Amino acid sequence: MELAPEEVSGRGAIYMYTVAVTAFHPFWKDKVPYTIAVVELAEQPGLGVTTNIVDCPEKLLRVGLPVEATFVETAPGLTLPMFRPAIRATGPRAASEVVDRSEDSARPAATAGR
Repeated sequence: MELAPEEVSGRGAIYMYTVAVTAFHPFWKDKVPYTIAVVELAEQPGLGVTTNIVDCPEKLLRVGLPVEATFVETAPGLTLPMFRPAIRATGPRAASEVVDRSEDSARPAATAGR
C-alpha cells in the first residue's frame, strides 16, 4: 500500500485499443481518427496506462503490439506521454519496422481489439 514514483523503461504492449472515428466535440474534428489504448507496462504485468498510440497506421494495430513511450506536445506548454510501435534502434524510424519484443515485454491478457 506504499506508493512511490519509480523510473520505468517506457516499453510495454497494447492491452486493448479502439480507434475513434467520430468527433463528438468540435475540438476533435481535425484529429480523427486517433487511437486510444491501454498499454501494459513491461515492468509490471497488470499495470495499464490509458494513452494514445501515435505514428502507427491502423492496419498495424493489434493487441500485444510492442510499444515504446514518446512525448508529444499537444498544445503550447503541454507535453503528454504517448506510445508508438517499438522499432529498431538503427535506420529510419518508421512504423513499418515494428520489432516484436514480446519475449521481453509484458504480454496482455486481453484478446479483443477494434
